[in-house]
Amino acid sequence: MRFVDFTWYFFDFDGTLVDSAGDIVDNLQRAYNSIPRFKGVNAASVKIGPPLGTMLKVLTPDVTEPEIKVLTEEFMKMYLVKDFNKTVFYPGADELLNLLGSKGKKLGLVTNKPTRNLGFLFEKLGGFGRFSKVMTPDMHAGKKIDKFGMFKELVESGVKPEEAVMIGDAGTDIRSAQAYGIKTIGVLEGYSSEDEIKGANPDKCVCNMRELLEHSGDIIL
Repeated sequence: MRFVDFTWYFFDFDGTLVDSAGDIVDNLQRAYNSIPRFKGVNAASVKIGPPLGTMLKVLTPDVTEPEIKVLTEEFMKMYLVKDFNKTVFYPGADELLNLLGSKGKKLGLVTNKPTRNLGFLFEKLGGFGRFSKVMTPDMHAGKKIDKFGMFKELVESGVKPEEAVMIGDAGTDIRSAQAYGIKTIGVLEGYSSEDEIKGANPDKCVCNMRELLEHSGDIIL
Protein backbone atom coordinates (compact mmCIF):
# COMPACT_ATOMS: atom_id res chain seq x y z
CA MET A 1 0.00 0.00 0.00
CA ARG A 2 1.21 3.52 -0.73
CA PHE A 3 2.06 5.70 2.24
CA VAL A 4 -0.66 8.20 1.32
CA ASP A 5 -3.34 5.49 1.18
CA PHE A 6 -3.53 4.69 4.89
CA THR A 7 -6.31 5.95 7.15
CA TRP A 8 -4.36 6.48 10.39
CA TYR A 9 -0.91 8.06 10.77
CA PHE A 10 0.70 7.82 14.20
CA PHE A 11 3.80 9.83 15.08
CA ASP A 12 6.31 9.83 17.89
CA PHE A 13 7.00 13.36 19.16
CA ASP A 14 10.59 14.14 20.30
CA GLY A 15 13.09 13.11 17.66
CA THR A 16 10.41 12.51 15.03
CA LEU A 17 8.14 15.54 14.67
CA VAL A 18 10.19 17.98 16.73
CA ASP A 19 13.81 18.55 17.63
CA SER A 20 13.82 19.43 21.33
CA ALA A 21 17.39 18.35 22.08
CA GLY A 22 18.72 21.87 22.56
CA ASP A 23 16.13 22.75 25.19
CA ILE A 24 16.47 19.39 26.93
CA VAL A 25 20.26 19.72 27.21
CA ASP A 26 20.11 23.36 28.36
CA ASN A 27 17.58 22.62 31.08
CA LEU A 28 19.33 19.44 32.12
CA GLN A 29 22.54 21.44 32.51
CA ARG A 30 20.71 24.05 34.58
CA ALA A 31 19.32 21.29 36.80
CA TYR A 32 22.79 19.84 37.40
CA ASN A 33 24.20 23.27 38.18
CA SER A 34 21.71 23.51 41.06
CA ILE A 35 23.64 20.80 42.94
CA PRO A 36 27.21 21.91 43.80
CA ARG A 37 28.87 18.52 43.35
CA PHE A 38 27.42 18.17 39.85
CA LYS A 39 28.43 21.55 38.46
CA GLY A 40 31.16 19.91 36.38
CA VAL A 41 28.75 17.56 34.63
CA ASN A 42 28.47 18.10 30.87
CA ALA A 43 24.82 17.47 30.05
CA ALA A 44 25.52 17.73 26.32
CA SER A 45 27.27 14.35 26.44
CA VAL A 46 24.08 12.41 27.20
CA LYS A 47 22.02 10.61 24.56
CA ILE A 48 18.65 12.31 24.17
CA GLY A 49 15.63 10.04 23.95
CA PRO A 50 15.42 7.81 27.04
CA PRO A 51 13.31 8.84 30.06
CA LEU A 52 14.79 11.57 32.26
CA GLY A 53 15.63 9.16 35.08
CA THR A 54 17.65 7.00 32.70
CA MET A 55 19.58 10.00 31.36
CA LEU A 56 20.40 11.13 34.91
CA LYS A 57 21.79 7.72 35.84
CA VAL A 58 23.87 7.56 32.65
CA LEU A 59 25.37 11.01 33.21
CA THR A 60 25.93 10.50 36.95
CA PRO A 61 25.91 6.79 37.91
CA ASP A 62 26.44 7.67 41.59
CA VAL A 63 23.41 9.96 41.77
CA THR A 64 21.26 9.34 44.85
CA GLU A 65 17.48 9.11 44.94
CA PRO A 66 17.16 12.46 46.80
CA GLU A 67 19.39 14.05 44.14
CA ILE A 68 17.28 12.54 41.35
CA LYS A 69 14.25 14.16 42.98
CA VAL A 70 15.95 17.57 43.05
CA LEU A 71 17.26 17.25 39.51
CA THR A 72 13.86 16.19 38.22
CA GLU A 73 12.12 19.10 39.95
CA GLU A 74 14.64 21.56 38.56
CA PHE A 75 14.41 20.10 35.07
CA MET A 76 10.62 20.20 35.10
CA LYS A 77 10.68 23.94 35.71
CA MET A 78 11.25 24.32 31.97
CA TYR A 79 7.62 23.34 31.49
CA LEU A 80 6.42 25.84 34.06
CA VAL A 81 8.20 28.79 32.45
CA LYS A 82 7.53 27.40 28.97
CA ASP A 83 11.18 27.76 28.03
CA PHE A 84 11.28 26.21 24.55
CA ASN A 85 13.39 28.65 22.56
CA LYS A 86 15.17 25.86 20.68
CA THR A 87 12.31 23.39 20.13
CA VAL A 88 11.13 23.37 16.52
CA PHE A 89 9.51 21.07 14.01
CA TYR A 90 11.97 19.11 11.91
CA PRO A 91 12.02 20.41 8.32
CA GLY A 92 9.09 18.86 6.50
CA ALA A 93 7.27 17.61 9.61
CA ASP A 94 4.70 20.38 9.96
CA GLU A 95 4.14 20.37 6.21
CA LEU A 96 3.58 16.59 6.23
CA LEU A 97 0.96 16.91 8.96
CA ASN A 98 -0.78 19.62 6.96
CA LEU A 99 -0.65 17.53 3.78
CA LEU A 100 -2.15 14.47 5.43
CA GLY A 101 -4.78 16.60 7.15
CA SER A 102 -5.77 18.18 3.84
CA LYS A 103 -6.41 14.67 2.50
CA GLY A 104 -8.78 13.90 5.35
CA LYS A 105 -6.38 11.50 7.05
CA LYS A 106 -6.54 10.78 10.79
CA LEU A 107 -3.47 11.78 12.78
CA GLY A 108 -2.29 10.55 16.15
CA LEU A 109 0.57 10.98 18.62
CA VAL A 110 2.15 8.09 20.50
CA THR A 111 4.77 9.52 22.82
CA ASN A 112 6.57 8.93 26.11
CA LYS A 113 6.26 12.62 26.99
CA PRO A 114 3.79 13.24 29.85
CA THR A 115 0.51 14.89 28.93
CA ARG A 116 1.10 18.19 30.71
CA ASN A 117 4.56 18.68 29.25
CA LEU A 118 3.31 17.85 25.79
CA GLY A 119 0.51 20.36 26.19
CA PHE A 120 2.91 23.17 27.05
CA LEU A 121 4.97 22.41 23.97
CA PHE A 122 1.94 22.40 21.74
CA GLU A 123 1.08 25.91 22.81
CA LYS A 124 4.11 26.86 20.76
CA LEU A 125 3.71 24.29 17.99
CA GLY A 126 0.08 24.68 17.04
CA GLY A 127 -2.06 22.75 19.49
CA PHE A 128 -3.64 19.32 19.44
CA GLY A 129 -6.47 20.20 17.07
CA ARG A 130 -5.25 18.18 14.11
CA PHE A 131 -4.62 15.02 16.16
CA SER A 132 -7.57 12.67 16.61
CA LYS A 133 -5.77 10.55 19.23
CA VAL A 134 -2.99 11.50 21.65
CA MET A 135 -1.41 8.64 23.59
CA THR A 136 0.88 9.40 26.56
CA PRO A 137 2.27 7.28 29.41
CA ASP A 138 0.12 9.10 31.99
CA MET A 139 -3.12 9.26 30.03
CA HIS A 140 -4.76 7.17 32.77
CA ALA A 141 -4.59 8.75 36.21
CA GLY A 142 -2.57 6.61 38.57
CA LYS A 143 -1.55 4.10 35.90
CA LYS A 144 1.40 4.43 33.55
CA ILE A 145 1.51 2.60 30.23
CA ASP A 146 4.34 2.05 27.78
CA LYS A 147 4.14 2.27 23.99
CA PHE A 148 3.08 -1.36 23.68
CA GLY A 149 0.19 -0.54 25.98
CA MET A 150 -0.65 2.55 23.96
CA PHE A 151 -0.93 0.56 20.73
CA LYS A 152 -2.94 -2.11 22.50
CA GLU A 153 -5.45 0.55 23.50
CA LEU A 154 -5.48 2.05 20.01
CA VAL A 155 -6.36 -1.29 18.44
CA GLU A 156 -8.95 -2.00 21.11
CA SER A 157 -10.49 1.43 20.45
CA GLY A 158 -11.21 0.46 16.86
CA VAL A 159 -8.08 1.43 14.92
CA LYS A 160 -7.64 -1.26 12.28
CA PRO A 161 -3.95 -2.25 12.09
CA GLU A 162 -4.06 -2.72 8.31
CA GLU A 163 -5.18 0.90 7.95
CA ALA A 164 -2.47 2.41 10.16
CA VAL A 165 1.20 3.36 9.99
CA MET A 166 3.58 4.46 12.76
CA ILE A 167 6.41 6.92 12.12
CA GLY A 168 9.13 7.06 14.77
CA ASP A 169 12.83 7.47 15.49
CA ALA A 170 13.34 4.65 18.02
CA GLY A 171 13.33 0.88 18.02
CA THR A 172 10.53 0.92 20.60
CA ASP A 173 8.34 2.92 18.21
CA ILE A 174 8.82 0.28 15.57
CA ARG A 175 8.51 -2.85 17.71
CA SER A 176 5.46 -1.68 19.66
CA ALA A 177 3.52 -0.88 16.49
CA GLN A 178 4.60 -4.09 14.75
CA ALA A 179 3.40 -6.12 17.73
CA TYR A 180 -0.14 -5.14 16.74
CA GLY A 181 0.27 -5.55 12.98
CA ILE A 182 0.77 -1.85 12.19
CA LYS A 183 3.13 -0.82 9.39
CA THR A 184 6.17 1.23 10.41
CA ILE A 185 8.55 3.87 9.10
CA GLY A 186 11.84 4.55 10.88
CA VAL A 187 13.20 8.10 10.73
CA LEU A 188 16.99 8.21 10.87
CA GLU A 189 17.54 11.88 11.73
CA GLY A 190 16.17 11.55 15.29
CA TYR A 191 17.79 10.62 18.57
CA SER A 192 18.41 6.90 18.02
CA SER A 193 21.27 5.35 16.10
CA GLU A 194 20.78 4.03 12.60
CA ASP A 195 21.69 0.56 13.86
CA GLU A 196 18.97 0.67 16.52
CA ILE A 197 16.27 1.70 14.07
CA LYS A 198 17.26 -0.67 11.30
CA GLY A 199 17.69 -3.44 13.85
CA ALA A 200 13.99 -3.16 14.65
CA ASN A 201 13.22 -3.99 11.00
CA PRO A 202 10.78 -1.21 10.07
CA ASP A 203 8.87 -1.62 6.84
CA LYS A 204 10.64 1.45 5.48
CA CYS A 205 13.42 3.82 6.59
CA VAL A 206 13.71 7.47 5.57
CA CYS A 207 16.58 9.82 6.28
CA ASN A 208 14.34 12.59 7.56
CA MET A 209 10.82 14.01 7.55
CA ARG A 210 11.46 16.09 4.47
CA GLU A 211 12.20 12.93 2.50
CA LEU A 212 8.96 11.41 3.75
CA LEU A 213 7.08 14.54 2.68
CA GLU A 214 8.65 14.77 -0.76
CA HIS A 215 8.19 11.06 -1.54
CA SER A 216 4.89 10.52 0.27
CA GLY A 217 3.18 9.48 -2.94
CA ASP A 218 5.90 7.03 -3.96
CA ILE A 219 6.66 5.13 -0.74
CA ILE A 220 5.22 1.61 -0.67
CA LEU A 221 4.72 -0.28 2.61
